[in-house]
Amino acid sequence: MAVNPDQSLRLHQLDFTPPLVESFRPLAQRPTLVTIWQQLFENTSVRRQSVFMPLLVSLSTAPIETIREIQMLLDSLAETLRTEPLLVLNEADEAGESTDDLIAALPKLPLPDDNDHTAIDDAPTALLPRQLVQVEVAAQTDTGRDRHHNEDVYLMNHRQQLRVTPNGQQLNMQGVFILCDGMGGHAEGEVASSLAAKTVYDYFEETWPWQGDLPSADEVRKAIYRANEAIFETNEQKAKTGSGRMGTTLVMALVDNYHLRLGHVGDSRIYRFTKRQGLEQLTVDHEVGQRLIQQGVEPEIAYGRPDAYQLTQALGPRNNQSVAPEVMDITIDEDTLVLLCSDGLSDNRCLETHIISHILPMLDFSVPLSQTLHKLIEMGNEVNGHDNLTAIALRFKLRSALSCLF
Repeated sequence: MAVNPDQSLRLHQLDFTPPLVESFRPLAQRPTLVTIWQQLFENTSVRRQSVFMPLLVSLSTAPIETIREIQMLLDSLAETLRTEPLLVLNEADEAGESTDDLIAALPKLPLPDDNDHTAIDDAPTALLPRQLVQVEVAAQTDTGRDRHHNEDVYLMNHRQQLRVTPNGQQLNMQGVFILCDGMGGHAEGEVASSLAAKTVYDYFEETWPWQGDLPSADEVRKAIYRANEAIFETNEQKAKTGSGRMGTTLVMALVDNYHLRLGHVGDSRIYRFTKRQGLEQLTVDHEVGQRLIQQGVEPEIAYGRPDAYQLTQALGPRNNQSVAPEVMDITIDEDTLVLLCSDGLSDNRCLETHIISHILPMLDFSVPLSQTLHKLIEMGNEVNGHDNLTAIALRFKLRSALSCLF
C-alpha cells in the first residue's frame, strides 16, 4: 500500500522484478513476505532494526502458514517491548521514538477464519493513520439585498495548540460554533437568535473544559433545551401570542480535532464537502415537506403544498415538550470543508448547483478561506437575496502520519 501526493492510497508492487520475467520465475524463487520486510527495515533506523530483528528471524526460521500465527508473533514482540528495557544506542536515538511509538508501529493484521478461504479477500483494508495539519475558520453574514435588517446571528470560539515533539508536530484544536436564524416574519427574530446563540455558548463555556472528550449528545440537547426555555420564558413574560412570538433555528458544531458533534433545530443546515464524496447535506430540515416525505409521501406532492416550508420545529415559540433537537457525530478522515449556513444561502439548491464554481475552491488551501467564503456569500446574494445569508466554514487539512509506521 502506498500514498499518492493527494493522500489517497494505491497498491504498489514492492518486488520490482519486471512482470514478464516474474511470470516465468518458479514460485519457489519469488520473494517472500519476510524478504520484502527485511528489505524495508534495512532502510529504517538502527533502533528499529534491533527491535524488529527477532520478529524477522522468527518469520524466516519458523514455518508460518496463517495470518493468525504472524499476529501472535507481533503480540509477543509488543509484550516484550512493554516489559523489557530497550538499549539506548545514542543521545539522538534516546530523544526519538518511545516504546509506545514502537508498539504502535507494529502491524495490526485481520484474523480471518483459517478454514475460510474467502475471509482474506473480504477483510476490510486498514486506513493509514492521519495527522491534523491545519484547521482554518471563517464566518460571514449579509443582510441580503431584499432585507433591511439582519435576524441571523453566529457565535464561535476556537483554540488551537501546536505541540512540537521529536517525532514531529501535533496540532490540537477545540471549538464551539453556533449559527441561528431568527424566524422570518416573526417579531424580534434577531433577539431570539442572539439569545439562543449566547445561551448555548455560555452553557459550554461553563461545562466544557476545552480538553478531553467532547460533551455528550445529552449535554448538547440540554444546552439547546436551555436556549429554548430562555426564549419561551421571554415570550411568556411579554405575553406575546400567535405570530408575535419570536423564535429561531439553530445549528451548532462542537469540535475536538477530528471529531465533531453536531446539533440542529429548524431549517438551517450543515454540509460536508470532500473531493472524494462531494457535497453532503448532513442535516434534515424540520419543515412540513420533509416530515411528509419521512411519512412516505412523494417529494413532488409533499412540496406541492402551500405550507411545505413551514417549520415543524424552532426554538422559542413552544415549551421543551415540543422541541426534539437532533444530534449527530462525524469524524474527519480526509481534507474536508464543513459549512454551517442559514436558509438564505441554501435555498433554491444554491450550494448544490454551484459546487464546481464556489464549493470546490473552498478546499484550495493556497487561498484564504475567508476569501472563498466571501465569494460564496456574494453568489448566494445574487441567486437568492430574499433573506439574510450567514455561513460558518471550517476547513480541515490532514496528512498521512507515515512517521507512525516507518
